[in-house]
Amino acid sequence: MTACSTLALIAATNSGLLTVAFIPPSAKSVVARSTISRPMQRISNAMRPMQQQQHRYSIFTKSRSSGPSSSSCRNLFGFSTTETKSTQQKLDENDINYRFLPKKTKQQQQKQQSKPTFDPTTYKLPPLDSDVMLSSKLRYHQRIVSFGDIHGDITALTNLLVTAKVMKPPNDNDNNNGENESIIDENPVWIGGDTICVQVGDVLDRGDDELACYRLLSSLARQANEAGGALATLWGNHEALNAIGLFHYANDGGNAEFERDVGDTLDIALGERWKIQYAGNQPSRWACFEPGGLLCDEMLVNCRVAVVIGKSVFVHAGLTKEHIADFGGISGMNNSVRDWIIKARVPNNNVGDYKSTEEVISSAQARSKAAADSMPDCLNAGVGGLPSPVWMRDYSQPRDGKPSNPMAQTMIDEALRELNYGVERMVMGHTPQSQINSALKGKAWRIDVGASSGVNSGKPEVLEILHGGEEEDDIIHVLTMDGKRVCESERRVDLPEMSFVLEHPFF
Repeated sequence: MTACSTLALIAATNSGLLTVAFIPPSAKSVVARSTISRPMQRISNAMRPMQQQQHRYSIFTKSRSSGPSSSSCRNLFGFSTTETKSTQQKLDENDINYRFLPKKTKQQQQKQQSKPTFDPTTYKLPPLDSDVMLSSKLRYHQRIVSFGDIHGDITALTNLLVTAKVMKPPNDNDNNNGENESIIDENPVWIGGDTICVQVGDVLDRGDDELACYRLLSSLARQANEAGGALATLWGNHEALNAIGLFHYANDGGNAEFERDVGDTLDIALGERWKIQYAGNQPSRWACFEPGGLLCDEMLVNCRVAVVIGKSVFVHAGLTKEHIADFGGISGMNNSVRDWIIKARVPNNNVGDYKSTEEVISSAQARSKAAADSMPDCLNAGVGGLPSPVWMRDYSQPRDGKPSNPMAQTMIDEALRELNYGVERMVMGHTPQSQINSALKGKAWRIDVGASSGVNSGKPEVLEILHGGEEEDDIIHVLTMDGKRVCESERRVDLPEMSFVLEHPFF
């Protein structure tokens, strides 16, 4: 299979899964339709904490042209109920086309006439050997490195991977032209050997290079697998939001990347009317990440909610005893998400034969509701008032300081005991810190430094753990971009001499 092959969508009629196949230009694409649509209950849960922080984060400012307003959960697609009811009787096919098929510039039309470029196999992420890699399975002093949220910043990701000493610096590659204006290396080289690298989620949103970030991570993951190492990518709350069609954190540059890298290819294969079913709500992005979507079989199916590696558990936001007991442990969470993301939840209407704008919007809302209603609780914003492993902040807030929740120490102690794998620490992202630090007697490592330009443009840092085997303690350092290896004791917020200068407001 090559990127210049003609791409079409076909359906596995026995499973209802939307898959991608490379077929001759003369062949026609067939899309099977499944019928799963249930009332949405979890979107309101997912939105509630964000709505509460609206005054602080200023994320509800997207114009209709750049995506749906998230100020209302009931109508995600930029149209009020009143507007829909008062105008739908006047709309015909031309109106649907005008609203949901934006006109392309002449330059965009000329570029689209070129051969398709979207190849889902370039995003193929190999599975980990196990969700739980016990100490006995790791060699003495085997390296484990981890870093935080990326948010679509390919330069930040590259810097983190180089700092972690698992990727050859782009300027060292033979095909590099020496320019550093945009570090996008489509031929990265893994140099980590049997190092195990964990990226703790939130690759998506707030940046211009989300797909490029995933291609880079997936390529290195395949090379690491061949070298005896591993690169794991975890689910973050932003991946969960994208999977149910909530894109209010996405920016214009990121959306344009999806239209360029994915949408143009689908337009050639299917015609532009496939987009109508998404009601103008970033169709190329949505088609990639919804359950059964274009990147599910190759990539998302092998992303994890949490993993145990030696004496550390890695998760996007945190784990509690209740999470572990109620969600079936580490494997239970990962299995439930894997089963959910590979199964399409709604029919596809790639011919776009809708009779009215109201029908288009209703269909798209049902699409989002079906995905959200079936979403596993471990990805949900809050079930019964308990934030999930990709949403909680009990161990990481406020940034750079001791957790404000007075029960945080008890919570993390109970969670580590509940895991019952000899795990001594929890490594998490989600809440940006000014630098990597640990809290709660060294049991909570907060490694999101806000490195993305869409967050804080923080200085890249990587957590390094040298596995101590079953008898000795692990050796922990923080790796900085300027080559320093900082001892863990220098990053303990529990110690009285620990202090930070807050240069950026948290959001």
